[in-house]
Amino acid sequence: MAKSCKGLAMELVKCLNESDCVQVDKRSYRECAKEKSPSISSECVGLRETYFNCKRGQERLVQKWLLEQGSSNFNKYVSTWLLTVEDTGENGLDSFV
Repeated sequence: MAKSCKGLAMELVKCLNESDCVQVDKRSYRECAKEKSPSISSECVGLRETYFNCKRGQERLVQKWLLEQGSSNFNKYVSTWLLTVEDTGENGLDSFV
């Protein structure tokens, strides 16, 4: 995980840990992070969106760098990333939860 996003990830985990979703419903952080119902606070929703935007920004930087290096590197990166997503069901949050 990019160091610039790690602080946001830890804040999100802390917020989710204090939510009813984790405390009362005994659901996983991953399930609660996907939650859109009132069982997580608006603060957690805001942290989740900020974290996801941070991760997207990191991906864009990597993609830009790969494009500058040449299309073969970019295609290799995208193929590897797609396989990872298909295999793990990764949604952006799986990498820290």
